[in-house]
Amino acid sequence: MSVFPFGSVVEVKPVLVGVANYAVWGGSVFRDFDGSIGLYASVCGGPRDCSIVFYRSLDGFSFKEVGTVIDDGLTAAPFRFGDSYYLVYVDRKRGGNRVRLAVSRTPDSGFRDEAIIATPQVFGNATEVDLGCNVYMRPPHG
Repeated sequence: MSVFPFGSVVEVKPVLVGVANYAVWGGSVFRDFDGSIGLYASVCGGPRDCSIVFYRSLDGFSFKEVGTVIDDGLTAAPFRFGDSYYLVYVDRKRGGNRVRLAVSRTPDSGFRDEAIIATPQVFGNATEVDLGCNVYMRPPHG
């Protein structure tokens, strides 16, 4: 008798393993209007060098990188409203931990900043701001 009564075991290579020298914050996943699955991940070359990269999947198992949607961003929290896509994220270089809102007509490009939602002072002059809605992955360093 199978341990998985509703399906079979498949081997899945994690999409975010090995894509950054420093760290990857991922896990902001949503189902798009066309049925595909979108994933926003923060890919970091260093503590202040992070970009938000968009990945797409048609089956939920294999994701392909589409491209960078925000050059300076960490811990993207996406949502849709009407026919627009929004990202709440933390900037790392420009403002030093300001929470921003960006908007686009498509999930994979064209995001422009709409507003600054919060500054580090709101969080007690925090040196690190994390929206807390994502999974953190950091590769081993040797």
